[in-house]
Amino acid sequence: MADTNTQLIKDKIDVGDLVGEYVSLKPAGTNLKGLCPFHSEKTGSFMVSREKQIWHCFGCGKGGDIFTFIQEIEGMDFVEALRLLANRAGVELETYRSEIDKSQKNRLFEINVQALRFFYNFLEKMPTAEPAREYLKDRKLTQETIDEWKIGFAPDQWSLLTSYLLKKGFSIDDLVASGLTIKKDGSNTTSGRGFYDRFRG
Repeated sequence: MADTNTQLIKDKIDVGDLVGEYVSLKPAGTNLKGLCPFHSEKTGSFMVSREKQIWHCFGCGKGGDIFTFIQEIEGMDFVEALRLLANRAGVELETYRSEIDKSQKNRLFEINVQALRFFYNFLEKMPTAEPAREYLKDRKLTQETIDEWKIGFAPDQWSLLTSYLLKKGFSIDDLVASGLTIKKDGSNTTSGRGFYDRFRG
């Protein structure tokens, strides 16, 4: 299968071990914590989860898996990171382009699935979505219809969805590629700033 190689590599390389070669990490509960290598800070806001095999900085907003970490820390594209980690893991790659295309498609699909759940749950549970619920009620839409079509609500906040998806382990580059996050002119992924949700209430 096209995405077998990436999963094999993830199975063989622990995110804590990999990140620990670049960042001094200390235990923080079930996670690991250190100073973010992507922005200047005095108090560590960079977290690594061995359980979820992801990393995330609560200071600059960057995060992802072993592939996105190598891309960011080494300044590589996905192909280069894939080759480097495959060599480290002892995984022989038969093809690169199909791996990239399938892997990105899978990530973009999962991003949209998570966004759907985010909007749907926001409509269902959040007090600020009450006007939207009343509107749907006035339009005679039943709860069954809302559930069937997974109708949701986008909150009137600049980057709530983007922050939510970053915490799920997706990279800012993939969020921009998905079309759900917009990059302001002059923004860069290193700072993690200057990005906002495309859909806002």
